[in-house]
Formats: sequence, C-alpha cells, structure tokens
Amino acid sequence: MKNLPKTIGLARRLADRLLPLTLVIGFLISVGFPAAYYVLECSALQRTATIYATQMAETLQGSALETPTLWKNQPQEYSQVPADWLPEELVNIEVLDATGQPAGHNHKTQEMQAWGNRFVFKGPAAIAANRRKIGKVQAGMSHRQLLETTFILLLVCTTIAASLAALIYFFPIKIVRGAEAQLQKMIEAVQASSNESDRLASCAQASEQRFRNLVHGLDVIVWEGDLKTFTFTFVSQRVEEILGYPIQRWLTEPGFFLNLVYPEDHEQFQALCREFIQEGRAYSLEYRITAADGRLVWVCDTFYVVRDHTDQVTQFRGVMVDITDRKQAESELQRSLSLLRATIESTADGILAVDDLGKIVSFNQKFAQMWQIPEPILTAQDDGQAWAFILDQLKDPEGFLTKIQELHSQPDAEGYDIFEFKDGRVFERYSLPQRLGGESIGRVLSFPDITERKVAEEQLRHDACHDALTGLPNRAFFINCLERAIGRSQRQGGNSGSYLFAVLFLDLDRFKVINDSLGHLIGDQLLIAIARRLEACLRPGDLVARLGGDEFTILLENITDPNEATLVAEQIQGSLALPFDLDGQEVFTTASIGISLSDTSEPGDLLRDADTAMYRAKKYGKAHYEVFVQGMHQDVLVALELKNDLRRAIDRQELQVYYQPIVSLQTNQITGLEALLR
Repeated sequence: MKNLPKTIGLARRLADRLLPLTLVIGFLISVGFPAAYYVLECSALQRTATIYATQMAETLQGSALETPTLWKNQPQEYSQVPADWLPEELVNIEVLDATGQPAGHNHKTQEMQAWGNRFVFKGPAAIAANRRKIGKVQAGMSHRQLLETTFILLLVCTTIAASLAALIYFFPIKIVRGAEAQLQKMIEAVQASSNESDRLASCAQASEQRFRNLVHGLDVIVWEGDLKTFTFTFVSQRVEEILGYPIQRWLTEPGFFLNLVYPEDHEQFQALCREFIQEGRAYSLEYRITAADGRLVWVCDTFYVVRDHTDQVTQFRGVMVDITDRKQAESELQRSLSLLRATIESTADGILAVDDLGKIVSFNQKFAQMWQIPEPILTAQDDGQAWAFILDQLKDPEGFLTKIQELHSQPDAEGYDIFEFKDGRVFERYSLPQRLGGESIGRVLSFPDITERKVAEEQLRHDACHDALTGLPNRAFFINCLERAIGRSQRQGGNSGSYLFAVLFLDLDRFKVINDSLGHLIGDQLLIAIARRLEACLRPGDLVARLGGDEFTILLENITDPNEATLVAEQIQGSLALPFDLDGQEVFTTASIGISLSDTSEPGDLLRDADTAMYRAKKYGKAHYEVFVQGMHQDVLVALELKNDLRRAIDRQELQVYYQPIVSLQTNQITGLEALLR
C-alpha cells in the first residue's frame, strides 16, 4: 500500500513515453514481417524454377542425344512439352536454341496468362550434347499465390500490430486508472477501517469494563492459570473477600494456592489435577481451603483447559464457588436424615414411602420383616413383585387394592384401615400425604402390628361374654342370643308356631356336697367336664351357657316340636348319669332341668319360667325335668307368700320350738333330738 503512489507515477510516465515506441513497433510488425516473408518466398520460388528448368533440360538433353538430327532440323518438336510433364500448373516453360531464340511455341497455362502472373521468377538450365551447348530451358514460377499470401499476412500483422500497440499504449493507462480506483477504495476502506477500529476499540473497552465489573461483581472467584508454570495469571477481586488473601500473592507467589488446600483434600486435589492435565476435559471438584483467618472454606472449583491453534493445552480457567453454607446445610440435613432414619428404624411400626404413582421410594427394615418380603425382591426394587407378594398374604387383597385406589384418587386425603393376613396377623395402616411446596408428591404409610392387641381385645370381648372357668357363654351373652331368638320368632309369626325355640334351665343335684367334701378344685373340674358333656349333647346352632355356680342354661333354636326339648333334656340327663373321672376319682352327679317354650316376648320371663320348672323338677326328686306350665307360676307365688309369712312370724315371735327325741330301734336308746318349729 505504501508503494502504490510510486507505481501510479511510474505508470503515468511510461504511458507518456510509449506512444512513439508503440508506432515503431506497430510499423515493424505490420510491414516488416510481410516484406521479409515476401523476400524469402521469392528466393524459394527462384530456386524452385531453377529445379524445374534443370529437370526439363535433362529430359530434352536425353532426347537430343537419341535423335540429334531431329533436334538440329526440327527443334520445335521439342518445344511441345506435354502438360503432364509439368509438376505444377503455375509453371511457364520456354525452350530456346543455341542462339537464344525460341524453338517453336512454348507452354503457358491459362493461369500464367493472368495479370497477376505476368511477373515470374525464372530459372534457366542449359541443354548440352557432346559437350556442346545446343540450347537452354527457362522455367518461370507464378507469384500470384505469394502475393495473396503476403497480402493476407500483411492484414494479419497489421491487426496484430494495432492490437499490440493499443495494448502497450492503453495498458499503463488502465493500470493507472485501476490503481487510482484501487487507491481510492483503499483510502475509503482505510478510513472506514479506522473508524470501525475506533468504534471496536471503544466497544472493546466498554465490553472489557463490563466484563471486569461483571466478573468482580460475581459472588464467585474467577481465575486463569498458566499450565506450564502452574501459576495464576488472573484472579477476580472476590478472592480477597472470600478467602482474605490479597490478589498480588496469588499472581506472584509460586505454589501459593497449593499450600492453601486443606491437607486431607490435598492428595485428592493433586490426583484430579493430574487427570485433568492428561485428559484435557472439564472437571469439577469440591475441596477445602484454609482462609487467611484460619477458617475452612468449602469451594466448588470448576475448571477447563484452553488450547492454542495447534491444539496444545496452554492455559486453564475456572470458577470457584463458596459452598461452605451449602456444606453446613448438607451436614445438618445429613444429621436430620440420620436422626430420622434412626427414628424410623427404631420404631416398632413398618414404614413405607411411595411416590405419587404408587412406586416404592423408601422403607425401613421393620417393614420388610413384618411383611416377610424376600431380600432379592427389595434389592431389585421390583414394585410389581413386591406388591404381588404383599397381596398374596392378605385375606382380602381386593379390598386392600380398593383402599389403595381410593387413596390414589385423593392425594391430599389421610387414610386409616385394618387388614388381616391369612396367617392370622392383623395390621393397621395409617396413610399421610407427603407434601412439597403445598403439592402432594407421595405418601408415607405406617403399619403397626396390632395382632396381639386384637387378640387381647378378642379375649376381652370373649371374657366379657363367656364364663372364665368353663369357656361357655355367660348370662349376658345368653340373654343377647335369647333376645335375637325372640325377635326372629316375632318376625316370623309370633306364637303361630312358624318359629319355635326352647330354654332349658339346669341345676346340678348335690353339687354343694361334692364341692365341700372333695374341694373346690374337684368342683371346678366337675363344672368344666359337665360343660363339655352339655356341648356334646347339642345340635349345631344351639347354645349352652353358664349362669353362675352350678346353674346352666341351654337355648334350642328353630325346633319343630316341643318334644324336641324334652328329648334333649333326656339326652343330657343320660350323659350326666355317667361317672366323671376327676384326677383318678369317680364322681357322680345329676341335674334337675326346667324347660320353657317360646310363648313370651321377654327373655327374663323365659328364664324365670324355666327356673320355676327346674324347681318343680327338684321337688319331685333328683334327675328330673319339667316343662313349665302356667299353674307352676301360681305355686311359686304361694310358696313365696309362705316364706314371707314365716319371716314375719319370726319378727313377731309367733313360732314355738318343740324338741322330739330320736330313739334307736336296736337299743331303745335316745340317740339325738329333732327340733320342730311350729
């Protein structure tokens, strides 16, 4: 660009001086080349004519030697040269005698008569015979073709000379104009480039300032280092606020940074750096740095390599983020999770967490133990197999699935239910939604094992309704069943006979004597044995209960005839008549039985009537049974009135005591006294 003005000046001077030179060169090319060609071609035609004349002279000389008389007397005969002797059409042959006069007429083609061929190039040749010249031959060549060729060459050379002259003359001018135009464009480009450079420089400065403000304003440490010397070439100002060391130390002290890495993290950091240099890919590492005030600062350092145009690693850059607060939060979270995990594992309940799709997320070991799920299924995290294994253990898997579907359709609802296993275990299930940001993301299910509690509750309910000694239903249970029987009887026609039932009231005979003489243990064993025999005498669906002491009641439901009740009473008495073997000791007992039929709507009245009938049976002797009739109730009232009168007589002192001796008939001696109250 600096030599362009000199080039333009040189081109201008050359254009001024090339005009004369251009004319000379054009003249030489347009005239000189055709003239030289014409001279050279004329010489060639002269030589060709001479060759033709010589060939003809040799031919005529041979003929003259063969016929010398003919040549001497009639030389004109030789002048008739056949046309096929001539090698070319544009050839003129003249035969002359020794005096130089034409011998006869000569050969001339029509072409040779044309104006353009009047001037010929002649080549003479002598004709000799016996070493004496007897004539000569002249051959002439037409120069018409030469003139035409020369003229064409003149036109061509003139055209070439004009073109070359114009090229020589106008080329420097074109160069000058092109160079001037190029110079103008370059000047404009330089001006535009200068303006653009100023603008880019201004933008670059502004961008650099924005970048510096951005980098220094970030709450991170931005750094750049030289890979060969392993020293920092740039560190952002935040390093002073986060770690407390001045930037100058980072940039000037070799190995300064490595000494800040916490000793426990030093080995891991160096190993990762070596791997980073070998592989040349981006890495992220969390480690601790000792701050200027002695604090341990956790940083997350993300760095990558910078390559030059030869793909060689020259620098590495990175960003350090202070993650101390995050690490402390993670540590607190780990403590909380550890406490939560320990709490969950220490609880006696099975804990299961599922996501919003019902997939298992977490569980404690108690859950796996309670549900007896094999370890491979849990390890494989196969929800399908786990749920199939769970459902296979339940009595009502369909109900369990229905409850699951209800909870799934109501993600924010709490749930509680109880389900039973095929092996008798009973679990409760408490379900609470797991929320995150107010949105349900799953559920936490707690499974307390309430098998023992259910067993205890069932035992309490059983004990509340059953006799503790014999295991038979007690009075309350019997009254409840009796009320249901009365209800069925009323619904099916009352006393019309469509539904009949009977109540049997049993009282053991002489049980007090057995209990007092053989002891309460034998008495209890006797009551248990009697309970078993009574159960064996009943039909399925009938009920035997112990009211207390030595009293038992039996409810016979859905009998077809009152005689069925008497048949059962006879069967019972026959069974009780057999001896009882209690600890190797035979015990005999009987029972008095009262029977009342379903002719009243009150359970108490039925029991009272059966009890009345039982006392009537005892009155007529042991091991009897009686069916209650209305007259028995009147007898009871009379007996009750008699008892009341006797009590009043005692209070009024209306009774007198009489002693009557008891005399032995064998000895006639008084053996005792009998007191009579009148």
